[in-house]
Amino acid sequence: MKELLKVLAIHISYNKAGNERKNVNQKIENLNAKLGTWRSHQLSISGRCLIVKSLGISQIVHSAAVLDIHKDYIAKIQSSIFKFIWKEKQDKIKRVVLYQDYERGGLRVSHIETLCKALHLA
Repeated sequence: MKELLKVLAIHISYNKAGNERKNVNQKIENLNAKLGTWRSHQLSISGRCLIVKSLGISQIVHSAAVLDIHKDYIAKIQSSIFKFIWKEKQDKIKRVVLYQDYERGGLRVSHIETLCKALHLA
């Protein structure tokens, strides 16, 4: 009985690498596909941040709440998010600033590593 089982959209098996590939890699590919459909639109920076928060990260939150996501995957997710925000150009504002609240000059972009830690603590 070493077959793949899918429970609440999470793939579970004895193969850890297979689990990560099915659960996390597939979500990252879906994130890139969704962000790719929005790349051609002329959006402001705050509009792109809103798209990332509403359409992009929502797919990953469920997996992050259930699974332990490796730091390499978190780095891939962060990279995809900031490539979308800056239209695949160099960052114009430091990421630390973008993570901050509006009152402090930020855009409240979600920090994926902190989000994953918070979901595990909950």
